[in-house]
Amino acid sequence: MNIAPISEDWPILQEFYNQLAQKLHAQGVKSLTTGGIACVFYAVNQKTKDCDIIIPVEQTATVCGVLAETTFAGQKCHLTLKYGAPLAEKWLNGGWSSHTFFGDFETKPFARVDLFGKPPRVRSLLSDENPIYLSREGVAQMKKTRREKDWGYGNLLGCQMLTRGNPEGLLHLTEIKILTQYIMMTQVSEQLLQERPLLKLALAGSPDLERYLKAEKEFWFRLDDLRLTAYETEWEAYGKALQTHPELLSMDFIAQNQAMTDIAEQTLDPAPLREPKWQNIVEKAKTDTARIFHDLNIDLLPTPIAFFNEKAESPSPNDPEL
Repeated sequence: MNIAPISEDWPILQEFYNQLAQKLHAQGVKSLTTGGIACVFYAVNQKTKDCDIIIPVEQTATVCGVLAETTFAGQKCHLTLKYGAPLAEKWLNGGWSSHTFFGDFETKPFARVDLFGKPPRVRSLLSDENPIYLSREGVAQMKKTRREKDWGYGNLLGCQMLTRGNPEGLLHLTEIKILTQYIMMTQVSEQLLQERPLLKLALAGSPDLERYLKAEKEFWFRLDDLRLTAYETEWEAYGKALQTHPELLSMDFIAQNQAMTDIAEQTLDPAPLREPKWQNIVEKAKTDTARIFHDLNIDLLPTPIAFFNEKAESPSPNDPEL
């Protein structure tokens, strides 16, 4: 089978990503596909370049085995040497992601699969109608990034949630007309007001709502930038160490991952945003936003979590993703 590089054969690529998720589930790994391919499933996007998958951190070894045995168009899986952590529980627990590709060269891969253990900003790991995909709520929360293109997806997913009777869709609406329309038709709980304080302005019909919507988006932009900068800074020493080991390029997946784990033990902080660092960057994002939007009440900005915390937000044994 002849395959073009990423995204040029989307139907084939989509089938491969879905089959990989199904293979993980067949091996007892209750993964949740998120990101762009989840947006395709929820009909808010047409195609994507890569596949983001959330895995239970305690099953990392099983996932490594599945990836080692998986090929795409005859190409094996490799870890990227450009960014990310090894596929190991210690780093996934600290909010790192692991980046893999299928192909001969990292610069021209046929497929990319990024793996998370603790996805950023997500409060609960649940699915909606399909157990392979992260819920609309979770995907929308992950789309609150520094990339402008992600925000439209979150808004559309929020609308879908409300149409399906889930009031938490109000947490993701960014267009003032749509928010104003839906909030008058929705029972707004105290929990929602705590999680997104500007909903109080929407309920009151405040003329400040539009300004606070812009300020809130600026806050999320800045927070995501600070978060990623913290990880990128911590990665530098590890990245330099990887470049001194050219043999990594020719290793099979399991050996490569073990070698990179050994290097990470010496050079890569497993949890760059352990408290109080996370709270510090939340406060910085708020104060920086307040400097742009004068007379801003920062109490109306959200106070998000860093990433899914299994101990604090543990789903029940009856939830479909377990």
